[in-house]
Amino acid sequence: MLVAFAALSPLGVEPAWVAAVAAVLLSGHALSRRLVDRRTVARATHLSFAVFVLCLGIVVGLTDTFLGDLVQALVPEQAGLGGLLVVALLATGLANLVNNLPATLLLVPLVAPLGVTAVLAALVGLGVGSGLTYTGSLANLLWRRTLTRHGGTASGREFHLLSALVTLPAVVVAVVVLWAWAPVVG
Repeated sequence: MLVAFAALSPLGVEPAWVAAVAAVLLSGHALSRRLVDRRTVARATHLSFAVFVLCLGIVVGLTDTFLGDLVQALVPEQAGLGGLLVVALLATGLANLVNNLPATLLLVPLVAPLGVTAVLAALVGLGVGSGLTYTGSLANLLWRRTLTRHGGTASGREFHLLSALVTLPAVVVAVVVLWAWAPVVG
């Protein structure tokens, strides 16, 4: 697979196609030798996760449409304390609406003209703020899956209650500290 990546990338073949062909070949080999059964291969595909990643790609594609325009309209024009809080809370909302990865790709270029402090405020919202919901961050989803695989329970009610109590105050405090330190460091 690595050789195929190296050989086919200069020809414009996307790595996803190489990975897909390799997965089919490896699965076919294991099935033909009866090393695995079809159910094991089907479970290994993690279809729900693949659909989630596909949806992320769709959201990233929407950045050049109405979603990008809407977010641009919500970005403040000034990077004072109020503006930084708006940026961080906007980032928090976006991360929990569409996940923090596409939200980063959407928001960071829009706040970059406001300066480094505004980008850092966005990153606070995208990182800390993404803990508000399971889907806010891939890390949250992986944590939940690992917890349940090892016999733990992941109460959605408890997760969201605790995250609601902690996440927004943490974002606000982090942005206030960022705003206070920016003139000192900057």
